Amino acid sequence: MAEGVCVQNVGTNNITVIVAFVAVVLIVSVFVLFPNGFGAQSSRKVISVSAIGAAYGSPDQAVIYLYVNGTGSTSRKAVLNLSSTLGVLNNTLMRYTGNNASMVSTEGYSVSRAFNSSSYEAYESLKVTIVDINDTVAALLNISSVPNVYISSVEPGVSSQKAGALRSEAINYAIANATSMADAVSSNAALYNVTINSYYGVYPYPIMLYGAQLDSPQNITANVNSLFYSGKISVEESVDAEFIYK
Repeated sequence: MAEGVCVQNVGTNNITVIVAFVAVVLIVSVFVLFPNGFGAQSSRKVISVSAIGAAYGSPDQAVIYLYVNGTGSTSRKAVLNLSSTLGVLNNTLMRYTGNNASMVSTEGYSVSRAFNSSSYEAYESLKVTIVDINDTVAALLNISSVPNVYISSVEPGVSSQKAGALRSEAINYAIANATSMADAVSSNAALYNVTINSYYGVYPYPIMLYGAQLDSPQNITANVNSLFYSGKISVEESVDAEFIYK
């Protein structure tokens, strides 16, 4: 089984696209169409090919998970204190989310009596998307400076725009892969139908930081380093393509 790898650097996007031509995952079949039933055989034939394309890039966003506490002698006071802290936090977050409220989502919320105490606690956990990964350190430092806000973890992420661009690249290279296989059968094969089988997804290979790694300005500055920014994104697509030839 032969195997070849084509590596290409993509323009100004600095995206390296790798298309793997792996014989074991390619199914090539040639059959004759009978458009008029099983009478006379048509001279038009079809090559069917299944192929895979992959695209790789770098994360362009960061995702921070955090939680906020509010305490009070009654549940109402605990909720009010929580809301007050959230208001301060929101002003900080908007600087790093592009003033887009949809980049902040609630992951959990609860109000309960504190353990072994007559006071109450209100709790809300948040997921925050930092739209520019280069702002990660500044965002973490400013978030951690807000009282009663605690950072759980941070990891690289990818924007929907970049994920879409990578997916498009992967599909294009899957089609190029299929075309190459069809050309090996007939040099005059013409593409006439493509089906995208499945979307394998976007997989950031993140360097996740959490807990004690983020519990002080010194640790944030030390741990959110070049290794954190060197994560990779992988998108893989598969297609079924049909080619007509004579």
